[in-house]
Amino acid sequence: MTSRVKCIPSPGPMQLAVPTPGPVGSGGFWVQGARGSLDICSKLVVGIEAGTEEVAKYDWGTQDLPNKGEEQMRKAFVLVLFAMAVAGLGLALTMPACGGSSSNTDKCTDPAKPKYCSDKQCHECCVAADCEPKDGCTTASQMRCNANYACECTCIQKGSSCAANPVGCCGDLACDPFTNTCTDPCTDDASCATAHPDELFKANLKCTDGVCDYKHCTRDGNCAGGTVCYNGNCVTPADCGMIASCAVVPAKAVTQEGATAAFSATAFLTSGALAPGVTFQWGSDNNAVASVDANGLVTGGAQSGAATITATVAGCTTKCTGTVSNYGSVQAGHTRVVVIDELFNTPVEGASVVVGAEAPVVTDAQGIADVAVEASSTNPLTVTVSKDDYNYVTAENVTTNNVLIHAGKLFPSDKAGGYRGEFDFNQIKCVPPHTCEVKLGLAGTSIPGNLINLNFDLILGDMVMTHIELGSNKIDQALPAGLVLGLNQTWFRQFFSPTGVPGKRVAWGLGGKLDLNTLISTLGPIISGGGGDIDVGALLASILPLFADFYTGLVPNVPVELKDKVIDWNDINDNDGDDGTKHCGNCAAACPDGEYCDPKELICKTLPSGKTRKCPDLVADYDNFPALTTGGKMPLNIKMDQAMNFKAADFVKGADDKYAYDAVVILAGVIVKDAGLVPLGLSVGMDSKNKDDPPDGKIADLISVSVSDVAGRIPEDQVKRVAVALALNVSSLAGGITGGSSNGTKLAGQVIFFADNKFNTSSTINLDPFPAPPTATWNAGERKLTWANLPAGMDYLQAIFSGSGGKNWNYMVPASATQIVLPAAPAAGDRANDANFVSIKLVDGASYADLVRFGSNKNIANLVELVKSFVFTEAAAP
Repeated sequence: MTSRVKCIPSPGPMQLAVPTPGPVGSGGFWVQGARGSLDICSKLVVGIEAGTEEVAKYDWGTQDLPNKGEEQMRKAFVLVLFAMAVAGLGLALTMPACGGSSSNTDKCTDPAKPKYCSDKQCHECCVAADCEPKDGCTTASQMRCNANYACECTCIQKGSSCAANPVGCCGDLACDPFTNTCTDPCTDDASCATAHPDELFKANLKCTDGVCDYKHCTRDGNCAGGTVCYNGNCVTPADCGMIASCAVVPAKAVTQEGATAAFSATAFLTSGALAPGVTFQWGSDNNAVASVDANGLVTGGAQSGAATITATVAGCTTKCTGTVSNYGSVQAGHTRVVVIDELFNTPVEGASVVVGAEAPVVTDAQGIADVAVEASSTNPLTVTVSKDDYNYVTAENVTTNNVLIHAGKLFPSDKAGGYRGEFDFNQIKCVPPHTCEVKLGLAGTSIPGNLINLNFDLILGDMVMTHIELGSNKIDQALPAGLVLGLNQTWFRQFFSPTGVPGKRVAWGLGGKLDLNTLISTLGPIISGGGGDIDVGALLASILPLFADFYTGLVPNVPVELKDKVIDWNDINDNDGDDGTKHCGNCAAACPDGEYCDPKELICKTLPSGKTRKCPDLVADYDNFPALTTGGKMPLNIKMDQAMNFKAADFVKGADDKYAYDAVVILAGVIVKDAGLVPLGLSVGMDSKNKDDPPDGKIADLISVSVSDVAGRIPEDQVKRVAVALALNVSSLAGGITGGSSNGTKLAGQVIFFADNKFNTSSTINLDPFPAPPTATWNAGERKLTWANLPAGMDYLQAIFSGSGGKNWNYMVPASATQIVLPAAPAAGDRANDANFVSIKLVDGASYADLVRFGSNKNIANLVELVKSFVFTEAAAP
């Protein structure tokens, strides 16, 4: 079936008054000649009226979907929903006729008709082509017919803003890209430096056609000798006086004798921004433990212990350090298990380790558990690592006595970290005929860890109720905390405050300006076109191309530090109705009138004055997140102008002779060393584009992805360009598969790293076929996971068993395994409520045996670069 979301009539939309020029009808608003009303309270409702006749109403939030699925759908399509809302505001439906065939019905667009129909009255109108230049205008194209139907000069005077029209300055004036005002034109490069004394790299400004600007770039190779690419501009490398500090990346690493770890370093200006073109000299304080070469490559020595690695800015005195923990050889007849925190590369002390049938051993301060039994190819053993504040890990069929286990830290549920800021849209020019009424942006933090666990929640982040006030109307809508949006001069939300995983992260943003008329003409027919449901395929196919002209912003080295959550008295996370069962038992019944259940202490307390919510939960303290290190601003300055084309193979059918997938999502970006994945472009290909295009297992067209490059915003030796292709059924975003093999989420992925670390814009990238998902069954009573129809060519399998509070048990087996029988619960507690099942194919040369082998360059520490493809299946109950 075509993927469609069922909608029902709304009982009555809330009306918004949008103050715009022109007559305003009572009970509605005036946008591009249409009256309408919009309710984006807890469930988005778009209602359009023509005159007094109601045309259409849709309630996106009321669907025949599970509660969890409904929330996923709202989060996954939030950008689409906002675009629909804006389009709904401006749907241009029929206007009352007046004046007969000699009148224009909406605007003075037909010179043969000298009348203009507005507010049911006829007006005389000018014709722009007949307007003679005057009042500073030098060409007829700068003239227009104004609201009074008279010729008017539209060129921008000196000192006035040209942000909305950079080619609209009067006479010989030029639009200054730094101040966005019309100024006298430059005469030579030297005059640019004089005109912009506060520009740190003013010596690199060039005068071109009267405008001062930098030569733009996407990488160093675009710049002339002696300059480098920095924030999309060619500039001279920073000198010692500009550099305030530096940082080694990663801050910590582990090695053993002969094994290597690659270090890098980043220098920062006094402003906290990245310093461009800086090189480093490297040294170790103990070469017997670990040595380092001129490029930052560390090699473990024969001696166990820790070594400090120092990076010094070349020719300067600025220094920074990292630490290497080196592990010596393993005693014969023993198995050594080293447990490392997967995010911070630090030893995990106090973890319980069980090797085979041996008694548990607790890791020491170096994360070591030594057991007097030797694992080998002739004596394969099972290793289980457990600690209450970490995800458990079990690896079957371990054939090495030198074992490395990466454990994922579980952060306190009553804490959250992030940052606050706002986008700088000024560098996004709006060249006529574009009108750019809509500003839209999404900010987030880089996503650490392997790509198998990638999902929309990690990209969109937490939902926050947003208060929207237009005239006398006030509404609230749950939107991602990283979302920024506005219409004309009205900001629905001006500042972003996304959450992230603790550590040094890259703050990223995608945003741009859209024409209201384009949204109306593109989405209007889908929103209001017949029937009681919305065609999701048509919606996605129509809206994603609109974002091809967006820009990106990047701010590296942003600290994400955990802060105490606060009590959510006002339900800003929009989960009212769900929180009463999370604490104090049945909260409403447990706490008497006048009291509430404290979500931290889990006891009933007296309600504070003015508070009424009996069962509040906790939310991030968004208002007290620290501002971005760049003064709270994130410039959107690098356009998503590099186009990559992907060809999806035909979908295959599962054992039930049904297609499990009907869409392929392409996420392109970079993986930043020690920081994680940064998205820089997104697109989707659909099997069924609309209700008239029945699914046939094929995506006929190429999937075109517009992506921006790094452009000197992060050091090149710290990034790897990547694309992740995800095959899914559109309704799986809502928690289930429609027309798939069975209920439950199913997803197939492919990971593409690019040759020479450059996005492939020169040829079509052919995706491999996405295998049909296997079936998986979890019998909790027998603690047994079984599967069938496993895709061919997989290298290893991973089960993810979940417990309470988001605690998981990750269980790895080779692809030859036929079942998993979960051992008895460790002392730290059980985690066996349900199960997800992932089958994984590794890159050539990598193997399951190497994943847990300490010293291998293809072990679990490098998993993000080792996964070639995967298939995710939600296990069902028997």
